[in-house]
Amino acid sequence: IWRYDGQEVETLHRSEGRWGHIHTSRAVVEDTQGRLWFASGDPGLRCWDQGQWRTYTTADGLVGDDVRTIGQDSQGNLWFVTGTGGVSRWDGQEFHTVTTGEGLGYAPGRVVIEDSKGRLWFATDGGGASCWDGEKFTRYTQAQGLAFDRVFSLWEDPRGHLWFGTQGGGVSRFDGQVFQTLSTQDGLLNDVVQEIRPAEGGQVWLATEGGLVRYRPSRTPPQVRLKAVVADRAYAPEEPISVPSTQTRVSFEFQGRSFTSRRDRLVYRYKLEGHDADWRVARETSVDYLYLPLGEYTFQVQAVDVDLNYSEPASVRLEVVPDPKVEALQAVMSSTGNKGEFVGNSPALFQVQTELRQAAQSDLTVLFMGETGTGKGVAAHFLH
Repeated sequence: IWRYDGQEVETLHRSEGRWGHIHTSRAVVEDTQGRLWFASGDPGLRCWDQGQWRTYTTADGLVGDDVRTIGQDSQGNLWFVTGTGGVSRWDGQEFHTVTTGEGLGYAPGRVVIEDSKGRLWFATDGGGASCWDGEKFTRYTQAQGLAFDRVFSLWEDPRGHLWFGTQGGGVSRFDGQVFQTLSTQDGLLNDVVQEIRPAEGGQVWLATEGGLVRYRPSRTPPQVRLKAVVADRAYAPEEPISVPSTQTRVSFEFQGRSFTSRRDRLVYRYKLEGHDADWRVARETSVDYLYLPLGEYTFQVQAVDVDLNYSEPASVRLEVVPDPKVEALQAVMSSTGNKGEFVGNSPALFQVQTELRQAAQSDLTVLFMGETGTGKGVAAHFLH
């Protein structure tokens, strides 16, 4: 570790180990009291305070001796991420263990930043990104839409969107609901992004392993339209749509378009009011709902482009109503004398029961015909 005062260079610490990486300093942060903290791989953490060195280890309350990175929040607390994935917080007096590894997925951290909402974000080397909201960690990985689980850099833009530079997936952006990604398909020179920095005019510098890229996000929103609602048949998206309750699946088909994003790069945010408590996210152009109960619903969908611009919502009202066929069947079954069993053992009656059993195993619609008193209600009850 060297210090330059504008005139001379002074050596503060030189590695005495057999291998140079034993006392490697990975990060340095100055706290609110003017002390310098160094993330040294071994042993523990080093603090330069008024011309003196002090070393902190697990014996002092640090969660791990292999400190990989240091972050500082708006309250002046220091956050130390260790090689085991454990995180310690220094409040100026003592260390507090925030997590022993499970919060970060046991992956060593690379970067720590605080967003505009006061949440801390941790970039990890293989465990995605984790967010600390003051009470718990929430992990975001490829399963949630992150481009790659090895995250090299983090940055929050003026819109409050988080940018994640990854090793092999390009740059992912997150607005709290939707992930979108920029990669070589969109003009990046390489999908390994080491650093992200703002540029003039709302542009962004992306430092990739293939070179430097200056990117200008678009603010032009996409468009979306509903194509059809499919249940017992395909309905045009005209209001209102009534479907029988016997339809176990109701599908909503839609399509977005954008002047700045390819159609296959659009993401969709949707919600069925009356059924969904929150908005959902889909990358396909249709969504299914199963076994909707009787009632009235409103389906809404928005297209989201690669720059996290949202379209105006497209919507359609849906009503799930009783099936008249079921109502008629129930009326027949509940009428007088229709709940008895078949009586007799003739070949004809045996054949009727055999055919009813075969029909009951299929999706066929069955019509009973005959004079009053011939047993239509009994047959309906048997089939049901």
